[in-house]
Amino acid sequence: MLVQVQWIVYAVLANRGTLDSHFESAPLEAVARIHLVLTSLSPVSAGIFLVERASAFVLQLGFSALMMWQMLRERSRHALAFLIAAHALVGLPAALF
Repeated sequence: MLVQVQWIVYAVLANRGTLDSHFESAPLEAVARIHLVLTSLSPVSAGIFLVERASAFVLQLGFSALMMWQMLRERSRHALAFLIAAHALVGLPAALF
């Protein structure tokens, strides 16, 4: 998540025209790569990031509540294994980007 926030900060700095001054000591090649990545960003990608993070948060809370309820109600260890696997699968898209 911090990487996406970092790119959003870079985009804001680029829009203000102050990005290059923050990277004066960096090699020119690295600054050029940053500008290349920034040209590929869009408001849609920022929106997708926000929706993905919000949905992951809601699902994490939901799975945690379901786990606690299931474990207290039935004292079942199978529910715990299923919920851990489902939680890992829900977090997979965030790990890929």
